[in-house]
Amino acid sequence: MFEFLKKDILILSRNRTELAILITMPFILIAILGFALRGIWSTESEAIDMTVGIVSDDHEQGGLTAFYQEVDKLELPQEEKQSLKAVASKTAPYTLLRDMLGTDEVSDMVTTVEMTESEAKQALEDEEIAAIVTLPANFTYKSLLKMYIDQGKGSAIQLTVEEKGSIEASIIQNLINSFTENLNFESAISNVTKGQYSDSAQPIEQLGGTTTVLANETTITAMQYYTIGMAVMFALYVASMIASEAYVEKKQHVFDRIILSGKSSFAYLTSKLISTTSIVMIQLFILFVLSSIIFQSFDQTSLVFWLGMLLISFLLATCIGAFGSLLTAITLRINSYHINNVFSGGITSIFAFLGGSFFPITQLPSMIQVIGEWTPNGAALAAYVEWMQGSAFPDIISTLIKLIGIAVIVFMISMVVFPKRRSLS
Repeated sequence: MFEFLKKDILILSRNRTELAILITMPFILIAILGFALRGIWSTESEAIDMTVGIVSDDHEQGGLTAFYQEVDKLELPQEEKQSLKAVASKTAPYTLLRDMLGTDEVSDMVTTVEMTESEAKQALEDEEIAAIVTLPANFTYKSLLKMYIDQGKGSAIQLTVEEKGSIEASIIQNLINSFTENLNFESAISNVTKGQYSDSAQPIEQLGGTTTVLANETTITAMQYYTIGMAVMFALYVASMIASEAYVEKKQHVFDRIILSGKSSFAYLTSKLISTTSIVMIQLFILFVLSSIIFQSFDQTSLVFWLGMLLISFLLATCIGAFGSLLTAITLRINSYHINNVFSGGITSIFAFLGGSFFPITQLPSMIQVIGEWTPNGAALAAYVEWMQGSAFPDIISTLIKLIGIAVIVFMISMVVFPKRRSLS
């Protein structure tokens, strides 16, 4: 086994092109993506700073007064009417919108300025603001009427942006969508409660919402994410490179001499798994160490952290080793190197996309997320992220079991596909 491993490493060390792909290219992409996209990751939101114009044709107090008049017309006990009015005053839509835009998380990125319609349009043309949020006339009245009495069609917020699809436009659009979804949720809750209010009624928005939970309050920076994202992606290339060497060995009759020397075909196939695993481990070690030293991507002092990274890396490398064995078996079976070109040129890119090397798979449909979690790079990336966020070891066991399961299944398939002695000629 050691002789096979030494042979594969020596052959790879003489191929400068492949070495550049394995080490230099991922490191360059880590630097480019990490610096270019750091502003939209985790706590690095200070890079986003935009101004939004607020144009309000609504008179909030007048809308509340009109709504109170409608409540007085309802056939409800006086106590319930007063409770309904109290809840409505606490959940006036325009007030809720101002409160949302004034939170620390949003105000760090978005500055709001109240303007007239003409001022806002001119400011948008002059690129002084990124968007215009327009509240139509009777916005408060119509919204409350729909939310609490289920009358009318409600109202709508108008969002105007200069450049659709830009980061700023996407951020403000997501904020407004989230706000309107919460209002719709409040409307649904009010319809379900059927006017069951009390003197101690709390604002309805407290009945639902979304909470983001981060393990130990640790977030992942862009540099950290793309370090592991590019590492798991380029680790896949090692499998096709090792299999390509097997094709050359077959053409130059090196493989035949190995078999004639008394070595079993199983030993040869296992050697490819060990060689691929070892080379991937060396590759990951170099990438992580350089990234830690140059980009400060990882904590260099925590022994427990690096032991966890070592375990995940070993299981990923073993999984890639199993793919190296499978590609070797297929290459020798069909006596062609084309399968390796397909894997390195197409399948690797698909795995990288599904596994989240370019962006988190949480932005993809749920079905694609499930598929991505069962790719070797996707499972390893998920384990790396959880571990870096401070998760305990039991929290990542299920992901590590996926890597083990993939490795076992793929290697068993390679044993079935690998040609027997009679067909080797």
